[in-house]
Amino acid sequence: MFWQIDFSCRKEYWSNTTVYDTLPQVNACDSIHAIQLQFTPIEYQYINGVLCKGEKYYFNSNWLTEEGFYRDTLINSIGCDSIVVLNLELEDCPPKDACNRIYMPTAFTPNGDGVNDGFRPVLKSDLIKLDKIIIYNRWGELVFDSEESLSFTWSHQTSKKDMQMGVYAYSVRYTCSGERKLLTGNVTLLK
Repeated sequence: MFWQIDFSCRKEYWSNTTVYDTLPQVNACDSIHAIQLQFTPIEYQYINGVLCKGEKYYFNSNWLTEEGFYRDTLINSIGCDSIVVLNLELEDCPPKDACNRIYMPTAFTPNGDGVNDGFRPVLKSDLIKLDKIIIYNRWGELVFDSEESLSFTWSHQTSKKDMQMGVYAYSVRYTCSGERKLLTGNVTLLK
């Protein structure tokens, strides 16, 4: 950035300085004008942003849909510039409902035929980590605890008691993106 002062000849100034100019008067009383030039460096702020495929990113009064470098110049109340540089990267982001992509079967048949023999959550997101599954019978008695069985599948092999036909209540604790979640419901055991 430079400053031009055009008194009697053109000069460019690239750093802080004081410029003097003598203005001659008719009565031999010359005037000396001093102008002090002070440069304020332009400030840069760098931002890294993520743009998920199919979404938009708002920057500099625009909705951006492509990755790249974008620049915005901000001017404060005294006229000083500040430049914001955005590095926007395009990524495959998990769906917004990724932490809710856990499905529980409504029934199972633990008869040893190899089809629907166990009851366990079906995870549709890699972000979900199972922490604990607890299952109670209709009298509120604990019939399965994943911490004790070292498995997240309730089956005829992991049950604490003889498994009778009926409806059972479950509680599933899991973690997704650092957030602890709880899912409750019921499942029907068929024979």
